[in-house]
Amino acid sequence: MKIYRDVISLALALGLLCIGLAFQVIADEELIGETEVDGMKVELEVEHAETMWMIMDNGMLMEMAPMPDDTHHFEAKLEDISIVLEKKTPKIAYSTVTATAVNDATGETISKTLNPMYGGSGFHYGGNFALAPGSYTVTLDIESPIFMRSNSTKDSWLNPIQVQFPFEATAEELEEEVEIGETEVDGMKVELEVEHAETMWMIMDNGMMMEMAPMPEDTHHFEAKLEDISVVLEKKTPKIPYSTVTATAVNDATGDSASMELTLCMAAADFTMAAISPCHQGVTP
Repeated sequence: MKIYRDVISLALALGLLCIGLAFQVIADEELIGETEVDGMKVELEVEHAETMWMIMDNGMLMEMAPMPDDTHHFEAKLEDISIVLEKKTPKIAYSTVTATAVNDATGETISKTLNPMYGGSGFHYGGNFALAPGSYTVTLDIESPIFMRSNSTKDSWLNPIQVQFPFEATAEELEEEVEIGETEVDGMKVELEVEHAETMWMIMDNGMMMEMAPMPEDTHHFEAKLEDISVVLEKKTPKIPYSTVTATAVNDATGDSASMELTLCMAAADFTMAAISPCHQGVTP
């Protein structure tokens, strides 16, 4: 039986990280190996090539069956080992979340698309708002997540979700995070929290960080958290989304290689970076 070396290249803010792992051709899901780099735990698993489902712009699902000669399915999982969460339900990333705050007395409306963010509580969607004191109705419009789906999750959250929460804005500066409310829709738990307007940081194409300080008039920072309540994870370290992960398989005997950018995938446990092995591109077990 031939032995292969799999190299995972992680395009991260800190640069290119590579790890080398060895595995044998297998039939069932198996952990190939794991390592820790700069506070990130990287796990690589492999199983037999499987069908994935992609949501289209029109909301329909398109089946993406393995190629006839595909043999393996790689799954890379990135975890932040510096955080231990109280909850064990996985966060839902890769959605577009818009928050609209309407002043109940004046009708004045402020609407923003929240930024995908990673902070002390893990992944969430956040943004700064300028709100005068008063009573507000905050509406969250949540679009269908764009990750690839496995057979077990292909029918999850295909339709847009809208939820509303009442919120009382005061002139006092918030000293800590406050929960506005939570609700459950279609197996998704939606939480909305608020704190004082805060600085956010954006990574640029050149790898540099750009500071995005609050505007002088900004008063509040909304955080929306989406969770899959149908799943309880064994681990309590949060997954790291929004990275680009490329898998390169090299045949140790022949030197033949094939490389593929892994697809964002929502599996039965939680989301992973996954792809059918690119064996049809020149690497044959």
